[in-house]
Amino acid sequence: MPGGPLRLLGLRLPVLLTLPVILIVLFLFYNYQDTDASQRSLQSSQRLSEQPPKAAVISNGAEDARCQAFPDPGNIQIVIKTGATEAYEKLLPQLMTTLGCSRRVEIFSDLEEQIGPYHLHDALKNFDAEMKQNHPDFEIYRTQQEYQLSGQDVEELGKKHKIVWNLDKYKFMHMVQDTWNMHPKLDWYLFIESDTYVFWGNLNLWLRQLNPADRLYLGSEAQIGTQWFAHGGSGFVLSGSLMKHFAGDDAGMATRNDKLLPDACCGDLILGRAIEKYTGVQVQNNWPWINGETPWSIPYGPDRWCKPVITFHHVQPRQRSLIWNFEQQRNNSEAPLLFQEISELAFPPGNLVAQREDWDNLSGALIENPGGQPHTLQSCLAACNYRDSCWQYRYSDGECHITIKGFRLGAKKPPTAGRRWISGWKTDKIEAFRRDHTCKEPEWRDSEYAVRDSIF
Repeated sequence: MPGGPLRLLGLRLPVLLTLPVILIVLFLFYNYQDTDASQRSLQSSQRLSEQPPKAAVISNGAEDARCQAFPDPGNIQIVIKTGATEAYEKLLPQLMTTLGCSRRVEIFSDLEEQIGPYHLHDALKNFDAEMKQNHPDFEIYRTQQEYQLSGQDVEELGKKHKIVWNLDKYKFMHMVQDTWNMHPKLDWYLFIESDTYVFWGNLNLWLRQLNPADRLYLGSEAQIGTQWFAHGGSGFVLSGSLMKHFAGDDAGMATRNDKLLPDACCGDLILGRAIEKYTGVQVQNNWPWINGETPWSIPYGPDRWCKPVITFHHVQPRQRSLIWNFEQQRNNSEAPLLFQEISELAFPPGNLVAQREDWDNLSGALIENPGGQPHTLQSCLAACNYRDSCWQYRYSDGECHITIKGFRLGAKKPPTAGRRWISGWKTDKIEAFRRDHTCKEPEWRDSEYAVRDSIF
């Protein structure tokens, strides 16, 4: 009798079995084995995505300083919203750096897929089927699935189709509902995007001061029309109590809002409106702790100097690494990281630049020339120097703008149609401000909302 695989299959073959038949049977057996192994591999990969990731480790073998200072308390669920065309570019740096200390991370996209040990859930899986099949906003959704099935590069669609952004607003409601279904009864739920930077230590210190039994909807407040809501890209927090009341006790909440989304501008607006409608809870403004800027675009000044920073937005992968490395090099990772300290990324102490060409430092206040003539670069500089409150100026094509509430770096801006931008800063004023304004304690609270007694 033939041995090996044939006996495993329980086959009883005649002694005179021809060679071609034997080869066919062997092929079927090993093909079955490969398929079974692939299924086991997928199941193993899915189990890995559910396991707590190990704390981020630096190349020299040392553990991430943030993780040592703030081990995951286990009561914070972090949820990332991304898209299939950007996931490989933005998501992996996020997971490798910012979220290396978190044991609870879920990822929602517009395509179900697996990236290493991380599973990306389709946030639109339970969305209205008829709309997904026929609505023009979902054309890219359908195309992505076709690309995936045929082994094509989904990321290329992001370069060809501007309508990728159209899918974003449809993800919010079902993402929140599905998160509760997967992870009910936790204290806190933080929702961010793939280009949001979260300061893990500050997040933990902040949430320790709040009560998850309260119904809380926290974020950077935005307004469209009469509706106030938390800006999605800056990140927003829902307490466990609010999540239970909003998503747990109302299983049809997300589906009930599907038809409203085509005519809406933004998913975070619809989410804020639904939270207010179904629970009576309005967003509590936590700007600038939670904000939509980067360390290079946010204004630094007296009103936020001693406040801890919890999030930034629009952080590109290489910028993320710069911030992460900055955190690793801090002398005391247990201390709150304040705007005072993070300002050193944009304005390195002792190495300030007084003027940059082809640069926009985002100075906003337009200054008229007293003589009625167009400004020159020299008159713009003089206008800033004349005002003690001026921190910086920006000159372009006869126009002069200044900033009086703080200083910000901005970004390079190449000449456009012959127009150039030149920006400058009062470096002596900035250095004197830094020298004279040391923070005695972090400012966690503002008059707009109250927290329990501070741990400091």
